[in-house]
Amino acid sequence: MKKETVHRILIDARELIEGEGKWCQGAYAKNGQGWPVSEFSPNACSWCLLGAILKLSVCENREITHEVVSLLVKALKVTHSGELVSYNDSPNRKQKEVVSLLRKAAKLAEL
Repeated sequence: MKKETVHRILIDARELIEGEGKWCQGAYAKNGQGWPVSEFSPNACSWCLLGAILKLSVCENREITHEVVSLLVKALKVTHSGELVSYNDSPNRKQKEVVSLLRKAAKLAEL
């Protein structure tokens, strides 16, 4: 069950941020005017990498969230989760790169 839940969160996060205008930088989430809002806000229209994960894993236990983040760290080949924020917010980062990272982490979850 845990493995399937982790995989589902990664797939759902990819789907959440892959549409036009659905990914953001500099905040966990932003509203339609581009202002930062909580990732749980009904006014949120776009999410960063971690904002999407937090939004989707809120109903799960910390172990699930930790496993999702650990797979992202492994897929990115970095040493700690703080580097995920730097990755997402890099000025040259493209949405498709973040979507690709989520896809890669989802494949790791299948193993």
